[in-house]
Amino acid sequence: MEKILDYQQYLLDLPKETYITILENCYSEITVANTDGDVIYANPKSIECHGILPENMRDINFLTSYNGLWTPPSTQYAIDTGRTVFCRQKYLLDKKLHITITTPVYDENNELEMIVYTSMDDDAIQHFDIDYLEESGSNKISAREKQKSDNNIVGNSYIIYKTLNRLYQAAKSDIPVLLLGETGVGKSLFAKYIHDCSPRKDAPFISINCASIPDNLIESELFGYVPYAFTGASPKGKKGLVELANGGTLFLDEIGELEWNIQV
Repeated sequence: MEKILDYQQYLLDLPKETYITILENCYSEITVANTDGDVIYANPKSIECHGILPENMRDINFLTSYNGLWTPPSTQYAIDTGRTVFCRQKYLLDKKLHITITTPVYDENNELEMIVYTSMDDDAIQHFDIDYLEESGSNKISAREKQKSDNNIVGNSYIIYKTLNRLYQAAKSDIPVLLLGETGVGKSLFAKYIHDCSPRKDAPFISINCASIPDNLIESELFGYVPYAFTGASPKGKKGLVELANGGTLFLDEIGELEWNIQV
């Protein structure tokens, strides 16, 4: 008991600035959530894991906001088991693997007080500036192959991750999705991302630039036609893109360039 009291006094004697410096310079992500899962603290490293500024992490709840995005989930498991959980997690928005340690913290009455997370990019721990195995002459254990991204969307900003989070949620339903943006901003990439995250990912993804098709042909392109439907039509007829994309995704790029009566 005396040693415990001595250690507590030692902690109290440390200046507040020392704690802040330690947390701000820790290489690993450190995030703390209350018993409801609401984030109450996140150090600067958290922006690399979540794409969100530390001060904005307070809007995140690890039990609800990330439901389905981090797999396997560790928060509820740590609460249910009452012990520290070590796991390799995958963040489904950027496809990266993370080594996460989730620790439930209890007060003097053995009541859950908070949950502390430390996390590091799995790829980061495969590369060392100084390696004992190399120094000792032992055969170095081969590193895992670097995790490759399944999409071509580049960026680590909060806006990018917020957008991807919305698209991921939309991908789980069959409702039509309207993507707004100027020509060249990458709407087709986001449309493909929705497709890849959806249950339809193994079915066709068909993209058509509506602005490149004359108004009088857009109907036959989308819905096809029977043999000899019009002058110059194929004697075999033609399946429309809607039919070809059945069960998958049809992306109507630049649909806003069509005349209003055709859009209707």
